Amino acid sequence: MWAYLTCVVAGAVGAAVVRWAWLRSSHAQRALNRTLRQKAVPTSLARELTEARACYNAKAFTATVVMVRRTLEAICADKGYSEKTLTLSLKKMAEEGELDPQICDWAHELRTLGNEGAHFTGNQLSRADASDALALARAMFEYQYVMTAQFEKLIERRKSSAPA
Repeated sequence: MWAYLTCVVAGAVGAAVVRWAWLRSSHAQRALNRTLRQKAVPTSLARELTEARACYNAKAFTATVVMVRRTLEAICADKGYSEKTLTLSLKKMAEEGELDPQICDWAHELRTLGNEGAHFTGNQLSRADASDALALARAMFEYQYVMTAQFEKLIERRKSSAPA
């Protein structure tokens, strides 16, 4: 689906901007799909992030960030951390080395953003907020599941091929 803008001054530039935005969003969708198809990502978690993306595609940006927050809770539960609050679960994961400090910072920011979406504050969450939340959640999935599984496969392969 292509949309063309008519502008007396910018003309073709307007069409190029719309095309770039479409390509950017379709690239993000393909990247997310690649991440979620990995066997290392549990199906229940993939479903949560897929629903967040569906909210984004429907332009429900507040719902998107709430679903991303829900995805964080799912990651914590999957890793065995079900503290009283998401903050405590993330903190405990970081303390025990289950969550990289940089990823932990991302998670806390996503948690805060999700809280803002879940509770009425009078502020409207933007498309950029939702897009960033999805991108960071995808990166967390890549790090926590896909890249970790790939690293473990490498170590296992290297052990089995090492001379005795």
